[in-house]
Amino acid sequence: MQFIKNRPAIKLLPFLIIGILIADYFPYLGIPILICFICSIFTIWSKYTFIAIPICLITIGFFNHSIFQSTLEPPSHLLNQSNSFVFKVQSIKQKSKSVEYILDPINYHFGNTIFRVKDSLDISPDDILSINGKLVKPHGNRNPGAFNYKKYLLRKGIKSVLLNGRIDSVISQPYSLNKFYFSIRKNINQKINKTVDKPYNSLIMGFLLGEKGELDYELLERFRQLGIIHVLAVSGLHVGFIFMILNLISQLFRLNPFNKFILIAIGLLIYMGITGYPASVIRAGTLGILYSYAQYRQKIPDIWNILSWTAFLMLILNSNSLFNVGFQLSFGAVSGIIFVMNQFNELKENINLNYKSTMVRFSMLFFEGMVASSGALLGTFIPVAYHFHEMSLIGIFFNIIIIPLTFLMVIFGIITIIISFINISFASIYGECVYVIGLILNKISIFGDSLNIQMLSLGGLSTLLIFALFIGLLLLFYFKNSRYWQSLIIYSLIFTNLLIWRDNFNQDKITITFLDVGQGDACIIHSNNGVILIDAGYVGFGKDYGRTVILPHLKYLGIEEIDLAIFSHPHADHIGGFEYLANHIKIKEIWDTKNKFHTKLYKRILNKHIKNGSEILYPNPGEKYKIGEIYLTALYPDSSKAMNAPNINEASIAIRMDHGENSILFLGDAEHEAEDIISQLLNAINCDIVKIAHHGSKTSSSIEIVNNSKASFGIISVGENNKFKHPSKEIVNRWLEHKVDIFRTDEHGAITIISDGYGMNFYTEVRK
Repeated sequence: MQFIKNRPAIKLLPFLIIGILIADYFPYLGIPILICFICSIFTIWSKYTFIAIPICLITIGFFNHSIFQSTLEPPSHLLNQSNSFVFKVQSIKQKSKSVEYILDPINYHFGNTIFRVKDSLDISPDDILSINGKLVKPHGNRNPGAFNYKKYLLRKGIKSVLLNGRIDSVISQPYSLNKFYFSIRKNINQKINKTVDKPYNSLIMGFLLGEKGELDYELLERFRQLGIIHVLAVSGLHVGFIFMILNLISQLFRLNPFNKFILIAIGLLIYMGITGYPASVIRAGTLGILYSYAQYRQKIPDIWNILSWTAFLMLILNSNSLFNVGFQLSFGAVSGIIFVMNQFNELKENINLNYKSTMVRFSMLFFEGMVASSGALLGTFIPVAYHFHEMSLIGIFFNIIIIPLTFLMVIFGIITIIISFINISFASIYGECVYVIGLILNKISIFGDSLNIQMLSLGGLSTLLIFALFIGLLLLFYFKNSRYWQSLIIYSLIFTNLLIWRDNFNQDKITITFLDVGQGDACIIHSNNGVILIDAGYVGFGKDYGRTVILPHLKYLGIEEIDLAIFSHPHADHIGGFEYLANHIKIKEIWDTKNKFHTKLYKRILNKHIKNGSEILYPNPGEKYKIGEIYLTALYPDSSKAMNAPNINEASIAIRMDHGENSILFLGDAEHEAEDIISQLLNAINCDIVKIAHHGSKTSSSIEIVNNSKASFGIISVGENNKFKHPSKEIVNRWLEHKVDIFRTDEHGAITIISDGYGMNFYTEVRK
């Protein structure tokens, strides 16, 4: 309690956060909160301030967030059709193969609009653009565990996306602070491109300004796997580098305390502006300024109090920051490092070491690096588990090497930029140093990737279990507790019981999820006993549903291997995602349809899975597969029928899945010729749910298959506004006339069915 008593910001901050959370999840509680606030005002100077002040802070957080969230929606008459708009440019950011503009509509008030173009144009912030394009609302979550693009944009005040935009005119505006920062950023980019060779010119831009748009995807993926991706997101680490450089300059020029504070404050404010004010940079910059001010006033800075005041100010200015992943990771990492380093420093005091020894000093530097990395892992555990569902433990070790090299690269990058304004040739010498360090970093990432160390899966855990794990990690570092081992043992017993009871509650249930993979098919069936994947969506023309939907969903569920994968037939919209999955998840067994259809994509997929050790089987009608209480039965085709099918859709594998009294019929893209045979299997196709063939096309869903399946529910996997105009209205009506309730992925998003063997519950990701 003494820890909180001497730090007022820590006492106030939780109540502000509670107010923001209430406003976000229970916005209708405004009137009761306002009444409590009014009552509190009358008691604020009484002896009941310990109740009144928290209520006032909750009210401030509530109404601050409510007002910030109250931006009007785009008018319906402007949506989903081409119109002319006039926008003011708020910010510009380079993305991979495109430029992203955040625009503020001038003639309407409905929040900001995001607009992307392929080519970089001569446009600056605050310019006025006349654009003709189609305004749409961003899509929300369409698959469980997927990145919620709509919520992400709403947190930034962006309510719409401009598609197919054509810029008709640009009106340049007078010079402004935004233009000043943008021109600096642009100049830095130009100087780096002239002095540092590819591909490491993009890497130093990532380190300095967080611009990852031109970086190689494989490099990014390796950095992510090694847990060092944070060095490419401008954060407190980078602000720390700038703070150290400014400190060094102040010592070099022997500035007095006041001038030192002014230099650091101005330097950090300019860096915030150049980087575009990301939450992590604002946090670290504000922290650095407050820390410098405390030093100038010759006070001992209390890092916990400064950190809490920084968070308090940021949430007052923008309450949406609380839901920003960067904000959560930034404050979490710093809090974790401070907490663990305090524990480590106290441990050092109790150990007698000879610090005059060079070996001891270097060893302590190594251990301090390890401890700091561990603290960052501890502090970011909850947001990482919640948002990304996996964590790299090897990052603790690699950060010790990567961070010093990153610092060196940043130093040489800044020197390169400064000298380039004087002499490009001379600056290129330092640019070579940047290139060499970038090359070393790349080699380290390749070596780390070759170790093939799996990330720690955190998917499939409830919020309760995530917090329980966090408490366990906290206890591991809480050396001050005199009953340390006792607390750890008690916690371990409680956590083990949580896991056991969770598994007991779910052991008889299976989950079937028809994922929204656009104009394609993908279904995951899983239980505590294993996982089955039927098809994996489309790949091509810049889309890869294996990477963007299937694997993220598997990580969300905590699935690390697939017991059985089924290629219903080798069309790209059904098997495309398996190419990416081959490099990222183990698949034990594959069912394929034997055929003469061989595309380059199909050959690549088969060869990759054979190389990975997957067993390829060609099931004949009647063959069964059992996993736990899930039974699969192959119904069609036999090998000879599949080999001679003139249309590969007619060779689609048809499967019946049974779980207790519940059953589902999967028909792939079977058309009328195949359906004529399948429809004769009267008992086998009598089911509760049918995955309607060929995305609801006219070439499938014959009257016989509709009659004989006797299904109560139908699932159509189909892309929104697809060029084939699937599903056919005639086919949908045919199923509806037979009293079959239809679920469609283009309308409902992912469709999840939970079966306990007796009944089934349906959940859709999008509500119609």
